[in-house]
Amino acid sequence: MTEIVSDEEHIFSVIKTTSNSNNKRLKNVTIKKPIIVGNTATKIVERNSNTPLEHTHNWKIFILSPTVDGQKDLSFIKKITFKLHDSYQPSIRTVEYDPEKPFLIEETGWGEFEISMKIYFQEGSQEKFLQVYHPLRLHSFYLVLNESSSEYDKKLAIAKEGENLYIDQSQGLVKSLYYDEIVFHEPYADFFVNWLMKSSSLLNKHEGDIKVDENGIISYPYSEEVELNELERLENALMNAEGILKNLRVKYMEKQQSS
Repeated sequence: MTEIVSDEEHIFSVIKTTSNSNNKRLKNVTIKKPIIVGNTATKIVERNSNTPLEHTHNWKIFILSPTVDGQKDLSFIKKITFKLHDSYQPSIRTVEYDPEKPFLIEETGWGEFEISMKIYFQEGSQEKFLQVYHPLRLHSFYLVLNESSSEYDKKLAIAKEGENLYIDQSQGLVKSLYYDEIVFHEPYADFFVNWLMKSSSLLNKHEGDIKVDENGIISYPYSEEVELNELERLENALMNAEGILKNLRVKYMEKQQSS
């Protein structure tokens, strides 16, 4: 793979923060970062003194990386804010990036609602936050009125479009996962070098290949073809970045000599 530069210190004296007018977008470069947005829920078995009596489930909402390096591949994210139902106080929770801890909120409850999440990126992206939504799933079945008997029938929950739904009624376990991609079109050079290249972006666009074992561990198989295609794309992006950085270095040296 092509090296970006040989003289790192000099390059980073040219490409500094996003306030530097020399920082340029990488033309015709698109970087995609895969993520999993989802939640798990289990029925409350042992209730502690802080759990409201009406709450029936423990649940977790999260944004994870499906790549082999997991959380470390989300280092380009600075923080994520989770907006819960107003009955939860505080209703807005913020999770800062930590390579050892996932972007995750854990709570208890009885009802389902939509959770909005704002993803903020690390210094240098010059991108606005990205907002995503997830419909919290707690129940493995729903009650549907039977008009002929005027009684309610139990109906097993059905996966929505794009949803990877796993239900284990014996354990009272529900997992709702969605595969998505964060797309950076023509990212800024310093953000690309400092953050996007620190994490993997190997992709597999087949949502059905997402695997969740009995312990809730997510695995995501990659094909050799997908990996090679992605490495080729990243190498082209690096070559593009190298050209921009070298041009900036020349301009910097010329400016230094003329001053």
